[in-house]
Amino acid sequence: MICLHVAGGKEYKHWPLPKYAQVIDTLRREGKQPILIGAGPDRTASQEVQALCEDPPVNLVQRLGIGSLIALFERASLFIGNDSGPMHMAAATGTPIVALFGPTDPVRWGPLTNRALIVRGTEHIPPEQGKKKFADGRRMDSVQVDDVVNAIRLSEKRFAK
Repeated sequence: MICLHVAGGKEYKHWPLPKYAQVIDTLRREGKQPILIGAGPDRTASQEVQALCEDPPVNLVQRLGIGSLIALFERASLFIGNDSGPMHMAAATGTPIVALFGPTDPVRWGPLTNRALIVRGTEHIPPEQGKKKFADGRRMDSVQVDDVVNAIRLSEKRFAK
């Protein structure tokens, strides 16, 4: 099982939903079980991702209490998502993480674990555009699908449970 949190928190930290769908389709083709997690405000994004997928993942958004979510993380082989509360919860359970970062500083806000790989955007946020959290802020839409898929594969080798 691979848990994905496709929304959460501030919208400027979200990775585009079609890119999540591409990653989920890749996971499915490789025989993996992606599961969408999150809270009530994440429901619309999770439904949009499901609609974009060739083979929609299980959607547990707004269906798990905190205790059940923690238990799911403890059994999951990986968590994929942006800088959010669930990312930090996954880190606390020891779940390997592929964390997607753009405008926020992964050194300051990254998961507190040595079982995480950070994937950053490639394009800097121009000073006149959007919310820039620190001098090296990057655009979330510049995080590449191939970089995320490569990080997933690397995490499987490096952090196997």
